[in-house]
Amino acid sequence: MTNYLYGKGTLTLTITAFDAPATVKIEINAVRYSEKVDIGKGETKRIVLPSNAEIDNEEISKKTVYISSTADISVVSASLKEYTGDSSVIFPISQLGTSYIAFTPDTGPAPFQKLVAIINGNYMNKIEIFGRNKIINLAPYEVYQLRSGDTLSGTKIKSTSPVAVLAGHQCSMVVGTCEHVFEQLVPVERLSNEYLIPAMHLSSSQDTAYVVAPEDNTIVSVFDRSISYPIKKSLNSGDVLPVDVSRNPKLIQSSKNIMVMYFSNNLPYDEFLTNVIPISEMSKSWTIHSQEGFDNTVVVIAEAASTSTISGSFWWRKFPANEKYVYAIKAIASDRGPITISGNSLMAAYVYGGKLRYGYATTGVCNTAFTSMPTPPDLCESVKCLQQEECRKGVCVPAFAATCHAVGDPHFRTFDGKLFNFQGTCSYVMVNNTKPQKGLTPFTILTKNNRRASRRVAYVRTVSVLVYGHTVVAGSQRGLVEFDGENTYLPLIVDNGKIKVNQRGMDVIISTDFGLEVKYDWNMMLYITVPSSYFQTVGGLCGNYNGDRRDDYTDPKGKELYSVIEFAKSWKVPDNDLFCNDDCNGQCPSCSLNLQEEYKKDCGVIAKTDGPFAVCHNTVDPRMYVDNCVYDVCINNGIRSFLCATIQSYVGACMSAGIKIAGNWRTISNCPLDCPNNMHYEPCGTACAASCADRSAPDKCTLPCVEGCQCNMGFVRSGDECVPVKKCGCTSNGRYYLAEQTFWSEKQCTEKCVCNSTTGIVECMPTKCKKSQVCDTRNGVKDCYPLSYSTCQGAGDPHYRTFDGKAFDFQGTCTYYLSKLLSTADSSLTPFEVLVKNENRGRNMAVAFTKIVTLTVYGYTIVLSKDIAGKVKVNNLFVNLPFEQEDGRFSIFRSGYFGVIRTDFDLTVKFNWDSHVVLTLPSTYYNEVGGLCGNWNDNANDEFLSPNNSFAATATLFGNSWKAQDDPGCSVGCQGKACAKCEATERNNILFTKPCGTIIDKQGPFRGCHDKVSPNQFYEDCVYDMCMYGGHSSALCSALTAYTAACQEALGKVESWRSNSFCRLIEVYQSGINIVVEKSEWYPTKLTYDTVSSVRVEIPSTFKNAVKGICGNYNGNSADDFLLPDGVQTTSVEYFAGAWVSPSDKAICQTGCGTKCSNPDKDKQTTAETACSLLMAEKGPFASCHKFFDECVKDTAAQSTDKTAHCRHIQRYVASCQEMGTSIDTWRNQTFCPVTCSKNSHYELCADTCSSTCASLTKSRKCPLCQEGCQCDDGFLFDGGECKALQDCGCHVLGTFYKSDETVTRGDCEEKCSCKAGVFTCEPLKCDSDQFCDRKGGVTGCYKKDPCTNYMCREQEYCIVQDNKALCVAKSKVSCIAKGDPHYKTFDGNHFSFQGTCTYTLVKTSGKDPTLTPFNIVNKNDILKGARGSFIKSATITVKGHDITFIQDSRNLVTIDGRLSNLPVNLNSEGINITLSDEIGVLQTNFGLEVMFNWVDTLMVTLSSSYYNNIVGMCGTYSNNLEDDYVTPNGNRLADITEWAKSWSVAESNSSCWHFPPCSDEKKSLYNGQGYCGMIENLTGPFAQCHNIIMKRRFTADCLFQMCLSDGSQEAFCNALNNYVSSCELFMADVSPEWKKLANC
Repeated sequence: MTNYLYGKGTLTLTITAFDAPATVKIEINAVRYSEKVDIGKGETKRIVLPSNAEIDNEEISKKTVYISSTADISVVSASLKEYTGDSSVIFPISQLGTSYIAFTPDTGPAPFQKLVAIINGNYMNKIEIFGRNKIINLAPYEVYQLRSGDTLSGTKIKSTSPVAVLAGHQCSMVVGTCEHVFEQLVPVERLSNEYLIPAMHLSSSQDTAYVVAPEDNTIVSVFDRSISYPIKKSLNSGDVLPVDVSRNPKLIQSSKNIMVMYFSNNLPYDEFLTNVIPISEMSKSWTIHSQEGFDNTVVVIAEAASTSTISGSFWWRKFPANEKYVYAIKAIASDRGPITISGNSLMAAYVYGGKLRYGYATTGVCNTAFTSMPTPPDLCESVKCLQQEECRKGVCVPAFAATCHAVGDPHFRTFDGKLFNFQGTCSYVMVNNTKPQKGLTPFTILTKNNRRASRRVAYVRTVSVLVYGHTVVAGSQRGLVEFDGENTYLPLIVDNGKIKVNQRGMDVIISTDFGLEVKYDWNMMLYITVPSSYFQTVGGLCGNYNGDRRDDYTDPKGKELYSVIEFAKSWKVPDNDLFCNDDCNGQCPSCSLNLQEEYKKDCGVIAKTDGPFAVCHNTVDPRMYVDNCVYDVCINNGIRSFLCATIQSYVGACMSAGIKIAGNWRTISNCPLDCPNNMHYEPCGTACAASCADRSAPDKCTLPCVEGCQCNMGFVRSGDECVPVKKCGCTSNGRYYLAEQTFWSEKQCTEKCVCNSTTGIVECMPTKCKKSQVCDTRNGVKDCYPLSYSTCQGAGDPHYRTFDGKAFDFQGTCTYYLSKLLSTADSSLTPFEVLVKNENRGRNMAVAFTKIVTLTVYGYTIVLSKDIAGKVKVNNLFVNLPFEQEDGRFSIFRSGYFGVIRTDFDLTVKFNWDSHVVLTLPSTYYNEVGGLCGNWNDNANDEFLSPNNSFAATATLFGNSWKAQDDPGCSVGCQGKACAKCEATERNNILFTKPCGTIIDKQGPFRGCHDKVSPNQFYEDCVYDMCMYGGHSSALCSALTAYTAACQEALGKVESWRSNSFCRLIEVYQSGINIVVEKSEWYPTKLTYDTVSSVRVEIPSTFKNAVKGICGNYNGNSADDFLLPDGVQTTSVEYFAGAWVSPSDKAICQTGCGTKCSNPDKDKQTTAETACSLLMAEKGPFASCHKFFDECVKDTAAQSTDKTAHCRHIQRYVASCQEMGTSIDTWRNQTFCPVTCSKNSHYELCADTCSSTCASLTKSRKCPLCQEGCQCDDGFLFDGGECKALQDCGCHVLGTFYKSDETVTRGDCEEKCSCKAGVFTCEPLKCDSDQFCDRKGGVTGCYKKDPCTNYMCREQEYCIVQDNKALCVAKSKVSCIAKGDPHYKTFDGNHFSFQGTCTYTLVKTSGKDPTLTPFNIVNKNDILKGARGSFIKSATITVKGHDITFIQDSRNLVTIDGRLSNLPVNLNSEGINITLSDEIGVLQTNFGLEVMFNWVDTLMVTLSSSYYNNIVGMCGTYSNNLEDDYVTPNGNRLADITEWAKSWSVAESNSSCWHFPPCSDEKKSLYNGQGYCGMIENLTGPFAQCHNIIMKRRFTADCLFQMCLSDGSQEAFCNALNNYVSSCELFMADVSPEWKKLANC
């Protein structure tokens, strides 16, 4: 190693032969040195090596000194130069290792460096230097010297084969002069956990023992004077703990092995460094080698009881912390060794010394280590191992391991390193044994993927490990796995450790005793590691593990495939997911190159060479992680959590490899981690957290530290929580149970147990299931469950199907018992009642549908009604869904189109708020119930049993016998008449059978359900209902919905059958004079608009506290309705309304009417009151429904020219009253608010415009109670705009209504169809050769192939074809700049200065072209005291609903909608990115706007030419015309810059701002005179020659501004003139030097 400065050193070896004479050979290949030396038994010889064997610089060289001998020897090496040197005992090759941790004294002046030398033996070797990002390959007998100005302490070194490692310092000077120190390091494998540290000097020297931890979570205890009171420290891998031993010796103990080095300043001599011998390495005989000419001292530690047997004379001192040991310090003058110290006592021996400007130290050489021992037999001689295994101590073990992963969405990497992406959502084999071999335990690992934010990408959702006859499943619930189907808390130990499941940081680890390890983060990151024993024996998505990634796409039969999807499908396994797919719904995501580059800016932090992860790059290649990150973030629209998840994955890989990542990476990357209660974040915490099941786990942990949440002090893990120790549960048979958790102890449910938290003991009692129950494990819980379930349902008009399968129709419209418990004799059965109320719909009284479903249970009444679709009432109060009763007795939620009530005894009621009700009961209610659902006794022949146990002859009699109550207007059967029927001949009409045939179609969407649920009865019901409703599509939709629900209940597969044109869920219809848009499913909403001035929005109560806008926040408090988007309350109507303007209209519309507001005309007040008085007349038509009067008067008086204003208010009032069911008398007439109706219609106060339509011929609907409007004359029906004769009605085809004479193109332009007089006909269509089929403007048709043909672009755009579509591209870009104090340059090139201190519109869209993305940019100016002008204080860009503000001096920050954010910021959904570029903030968009601000004095706006002639503001009009830049908002041109800029000012709260500095008219006149600024414009003055070249007016105005601002300052005056002179000189214009005299400048 380099000693001080390279060269001129004395390099020596002191070699001693022990029990026999030895011939020793010393070789150094690099310097061609070789020497043989004969050494007699017990003799010591000193060999001097060539001085050029010293290593220089950081290099790989062949300067290894190789020593071989014919007998046992010891070697001490020394490197001495003038005033510097050290020595060290050299270990034999047999004592070398593959893992080291370095220590170098952190002393010495620059440029001298810390050193580590790595010496290789006779083999090729790969060396990894952790923390230094180095991987080096050494050939036989090569040495590598690592040098660093920083400390190398804690650096980890790992090699493939054993190496020797020396560490030290070129010049470790503490005081005085340089001293080279070095010592050979002990390999990690030979370290120990207990050391006795002597105080070697007991003088003024500074002596320190340095403790270095190779492993995380190492607890070090330092004992000084008492064994009872140690100082404890927790160290992680690479940490160094200094322990002062200048005065007192120490005892050091640790929970894991540590290295201890002794460093001293060795006063009055120079420094030394030596190893400390652990107690476990103490020996009965040592030889020390002192240096000749040095003042030498020997230090010996020994057992106190045996000191009398030790050779030599020593004065012994006790170790205060452990009096079993003593130590002695003895001066031995300047004799050169060797000196042997022996005795019948375990000892440790050291020697150190010094002389003027020298120092050295070394341990003794252990003599007992050289005792001849017989060579043990080779246990591996007769053992044959598998390929990729090796034999150790007679046992075959894997040579290495391989890892496969599926991470993100998901990115796969096989065992052989092949990378691919696959988005399937089914269950797949990750790994299993395709080639079983003797001695290999078979196993299978499955994954199930799911979709989350996007329907196009998937993520790992569950991981199943099948091994040793058990199945372990990890899902999404942290701290929990499913073991053999049963939910089990961690940790879990199976079969005495064959399987172990633990939580490690944020991951669950499933491991086996044969080396398999599965790591999953309970979210989306899966890693599978298998031992190399399984080389060439596995298959699955992880590949075939044969070392060749090219053939990884192999199916279970060994056939090589070439498509990722086909490969994955070959490893698919069945599951119960009816909707899973292998191909991302045919829309596999991709990311454009532009977006990839954009997202690399964020994801690139992983690979930044100066970033927080650089320390790991040489160990874990970051490139794959960057690529995965870019892909994941891109296809998920920039959601940051995916960025953070990928970085977290990289950090985990680094930590697993022993590389610690600083915890500030989360701050740098903006990836905060929120920890649950009683937990805190640690960047490097124990991987073996203390848990209730194992509280001492951290002390035994040998794993690298992990990042994540750790329990607070005093808390331990219990499941997924951290709890106080006193709240721990119980451990029994390798499983952990929560406190007070109940469970069945074995498979047959004969013993139930509980965890007694007080005692920590599991207590069990014998019990068993009831006869109607079976012991089973369901949804992870073992319990007694019903033997079976039976379902009853009512669907359509309504068709009932009982528990025993009997089908019947019943049309009564009263309230009936669907089912109820008949007897309470069995107390274990919970009483319940399910009631249904039916109704007729529209004007069709022949059939009825279910309208209301009511469940009464546990004293609660739960109501689902068609009238309140999507809502549920509990005890007459609306509840938000999902809802759970506080004791968990029942829950209510939505499932598909159904509202579902589920009780804790497994009763389930489902209702789709329309016509379909389903009741499911467990077998415990077998033969205990009655009602329309029958008695459930497996006998369909006795279903018509009435409550009095008599049999009803007909369905009508049976139904009426279960009537629960008479409702007003309800009927028995079909209005008391014979129920209408469709005879077989009518039902066989193809108009009914063909659409319903979808149900039984063997190639249709229900084909996957036929074997689960017979389709025949559903088909018959469908045909019957279609017949009864004349082919109305709602009957078809209801029938298909009913069969879909039955299929899904039975886990049958149903493919997509709804579309936007078939059975859609949003309806638009006319009701009176109103157009109504209604969404009846999920969260029902309704919008009503009279097409003139009145709009009404209705939402369900589930939206309470969840909405904002002009309609208020719906929180029950009208006082806070004027809430702005940022949560601030305002009292201004205009501010409130303006804040909620749609982003697309923000730049083009106007809130309020400004100075043009129409205020009530007092002269018209009386006339207005007369017009509106009808509303208040005591005996008028609205006497029973009063309000709205004041609003009517106000608007009517304000809009005196509008003769219909009062009519609209009265009309709105009428609609409100009628909706509440209030009766209104006739109020319109021929002269007062008359209504003009279209042809074939007339006005009615109570019109029926939603059930008397062409569509209502086949579809009836529930209309409002009464709505005024135009009613079609008798014999005519409403047809989407006019009243038509019945024969001229449009066509209703598969849920879509077409007007008569309407023509449409359907499919992929395959046919052209038209509707004529109710008949829909189609004919084949084929596009011409120069056409293609496309959809434009919502219309499908044949269009020209060249998309740019006839495609109109804006004036400064041109058309290109991209992805077969026309695309308009801007021809150019142009910029506007505001700079300095400030000087402006418009888009068209005009220059002007303006120093107003208010807020101004810099640029905004004019609204002329509404297809352009609107935006508005305002800048706020300010002035500093004493400044010559104003400056840009802030710039706010309003675009796409966001307010984005740059503020001066707030560098690297931007305010978005009131919240301060660090750059960069990506608003990807809006196409907006805000980044930092060369200290400039840059806002970029995808629609042609770019804004740059340097946070000081320069603001630049750049626009694409798409905005040509569509811009206004202080940046001008962008029209390529310099003359029209100075235009005011109202279109006037102004020459005065101040007045023009003032017109673009924006209202603000700062009333002290100004557009021109305060200046009296008198002063303005003075400053404009010839003695001041007027001098510039003087036609005969010194500046006259420049007038025709530089505009003088702007400089004159600037001069006046500066003079007013500075109150006539001479300096300001001279500066203003100087600015004009400089501009003139720039253009070579002459200016007379006389100006300085005239102006006194």
